[in-house]
Amino acid sequence: NYNTTDSSFERPDCIVLDVRLGGEMDGIELLNTIRSDVFLESLPVILLTAKGKVDDRIAGYEAGADAYLTKPFDPEELLSVLQGVLRRDVIVSSRSDDQRESSADS
Repeated sequence: NYNTTDSSFERPDCIVLDVRLGGEMDGIELLNTIRSDVFLESLPVILLTAKGKVDDRIAGYEAGADAYLTKPFDPEELLSVLQGVLRRDVIVSSRSDDQRESSADS
């Protein structure tokens, strides 16, 4: 449970999410919730799962996952994917900031 309007809420840099959460919703449903939140919609999300079929991976990407790793995975692979996703997020955020500044100057 999170409340992005709560002043103590700090936006994470990335979310690493298991598809099988074992609660009321699964990881795909939670990812849909994240993507529908204005404050979190651009947050990078990496899905982890034992579900490695092509249809499962496609469902994850269609829900908005930035990366999808199947279990078992090597921790170094997760670290590499995480670094790549965060690096891409910094580049995209920087370009967005530059575009906003350019528009404000016009």
